[in-house]
Amino acid sequence: MIIVTKKETITKLVFGVIDEINKDLPENHRLEKSSNCVIYGSQDSLDSLELVDFVVLVEQKIEDQLGNTISLTDDKAMSQKISPFRTIDTLVDYMLDL
Repeated sequence: MIIVTKKETITKLVFGVIDEINKDLPENHRLEKSSNCVIYGSQDSLDSLELVDFVVLVEQKIEDQLGNTISLTDDKAMSQKISPFRTIDTLVDYMLDL
């Protein structure tokens, strides 16, 4: 019997969003599907507009697939010492906290 955790479910959902976002990104700028992939905050990550698209798509997928409505860009997210948008893992952990 295989037990899938909430973290694995959300990570898989975010990886699906990465697949969609990568379709519109140049090959040398695509996101890697790994938990330590940097989403925002380095020169190899998403720019501001790409990040907005990514966040909106994640929020939509969470609502569509899991039936939960979340806002990833609230005051709590913006006031974190370590940005929840730093890596896939920090984003997933933040979403689990919500």
